[in-house]
Amino acid sequence: MKAKSTKPSLFLLLCTCLVSSAAFADNPLGVYIGAGGGKARVRADQAILDDTNYVSSFDERHAAWKVIAGIRPLSPLSVELEYIDFGNPGSEGMHAPFGGLTRVDEKAVALFGLGHLP
Repeated sequence: MKAKSTKPSLFLLLCTCLVSSAAFADNPLGVYIGAGGGKARVRADQAILDDTNYVSSFDERHAAWKVIAGIRPLSPLSVELEYIDFGNPGSEGMHAPFGGLTRVDEKAVALFGLGHLP
């Protein structure tokens, strides 16, 4: 098993810290942006019950990140849009499912409506 690098996660954390600004409680209205990073895990198991009793599994981790954009037009309400990239973990060789190259490319878009208490 090869060691996973933490450089992408540390780079995203550093970038997030550098672009962050102070929050002003007296004027919460307006547009905001954000970013986040972490680690995604993909797991899948498959069993083919035939003459060979073939069993396959895929369990990999990869760096993940997201960007957030939001707008708060009214004090009690905001809307937020997120783009999330879960990375593209993969495996190859004899231990990969189906004995070849397996690569997963996962992405997501999310839209949220948020209510704020005074």
